[in-house]
Amino acid sequence: IDDLPPRWAGVTLAVLASVEEGLGSVLIEAQLAGVPVVATTAGGIPDVVAHGFSGLLVPPGNPVALADALERLLRHPAERVRLANGAVRQAQGFRAEIMVTKHLTLYRELAP
Repeated sequence: IDDLPPRWAGVTLAVLASVEEGLGSVLIEAQLAGVPVVATTAGGIPDVVAHGFSGLLVPPGNPVALADALERLLRHPAERVRLANGAVRQAQGFRAEIMVTKHLTLYRELAP
């Protein structure tokens, strides 16, 4: 979708309740748009979301913990704002040009 960033406007929270997940790139998109995240610790999600900095993480398959995290952020707008600011900072490390540079550096280190 070419116009994805404007679609995040007005979104209060991004939620990903995966039991299994590769990376959760939708979370990066949300964070780049300044949307705080509530997600599980499945797969690579903890590599994308820093608990308490850019969102809240809960154990996979625990609907009570997920509901508690959602309720916490819905009841505390100041915490949502703080996490949204952290989300933008966190997601900057996943911008395409940074990821390309990191991959090229890794390839160069591994090449004989």
